[in-house]
Amino acid sequence: MLRTVASRSVRALNTTRAVMKEEDLIQAVFLRKIREYASKQKAAGGKLVDSNADVERSLEDELNRLANKFHIESAAAVRELPTKFETIKVESAVQTLLEGRKISELKSEVRKQTEDYIAERKAKKAEEEARRAALLHDEKTNNPQAVTA
Repeated sequence: MLRTVASRSVRALNTTRAVMKEEDLIQAVFLRKIREYASKQKAAGGKLVDSNADVERSLEDELNRLANKFHIESAAAVRELPTKFETIKVESAVQTLLEGRKISELKSEVRKQTEDYIAERKAKKAEEEARRAALLHDEKTNNPQAVTA
């Protein structure tokens, strides 16, 4: 079972490179769209991009509602509220797993863990067999007729 899991893990690590290339393409398109949107926003002078009168009216209504709710003097003051969001650092799960190590190092580590697991299982089986033999020996010495019958 451990061998199966280990081989699947190694296989998954090998296939992530191809997937990461595809994700890089998607990421590049996403970033390009964000840059296009930012340039449109600068061209609009800080106003809403691709908006119409209904959208702007709805925005003003929401800003007025917030101003009334939080006792702010006007909707213009609501627009000026400081909104600073933290940029969260996202770490790749693959990079976290690799931690600067090579795939060959990971493979050898998995092999060693597999060998240790197999040795541990053999030791447990030998211990169980010794215990079983001791129990059978005790039964034979205490009640010889029950064992032979």
